[in-house]
Amino acid sequence: ACSERGHFLGRLHRDPLHFRVPCADLPLLPAVIPEAYPLVLREGLANGVLPLASDFSGFAEGLDNLVGDLGAERVELMRLPMQDDIRVAGIACRVRALLTEQHDWSSELRSIATARYDWSIRAEQMASAYRDFLA
Repeated sequence: ACSERGHFLGRLHRDPLHFRVPCADLPLLPAVIPEAYPLVLREGLANGVLPLASDFSGFAEGLDNLVGDLGAERVELMRLPMQDDIRVAGIACRVRALLTEQHDWSSELRSIATARYDWSIRAEQMASAYRDFLA
């Protein structure tokens, strides 16, 4: 149960996140301020943890990109609702559903992060974009 092992740390600044994300079962990212594409979503994948994020702005786009890898049903559980009247209950429902699962996603999540976001891949994509621009 969450009361036995849950730790709700509140808003965290960027500095301590790289220490805490790998220790989480489910990092919750209930942002209400738009972000272009938050790196913490990628960091969760790279650390083998399933991040739950607000379903808007850059988080929504990042979650959309995972549907092909994780399936629509799984990604739907990762989407934190934004509507005031269902936000808290929606988060609790998703956390409960994912914590009671018996599936270990860590290897699969790390593979997704490596295949999509490894620096060697991203650098080649950027170099290719510059080559196309200069051609």
